[in-house]
Amino acid sequence: MKDTWSTPTMVRSFCFLLSNLHTWKQDGKRIGRKALYSHARESGYSISEHEVRYVLLQMENFGYVKILKGRGGTVITPFGLMH
Repeated sequence: MKDTWSTPTMVRSFCFLLSNLHTWKQDGKRIGRKALYSHARESGYSISEHEVRYVLLQMENFGYVKILKGRGGTVITPFGLMH
């Protein structure tokens, strides 16, 4: 996927995922990519599993989240909590 961070869709996806990760953090839970995708679909948010993965990788590059290995899920970082 080419760099598309200037598109409104990618910015909305970033905000949607960050908000959900923040909510899960408050509940003391980690959430994986597939669960984020399922939650988005249940919420009526249109995003593909590939887009979720891409956005999470970019969020990790920017320091907003940490993607854990295996079934560890994704956690929001202190930097991510500030935004």
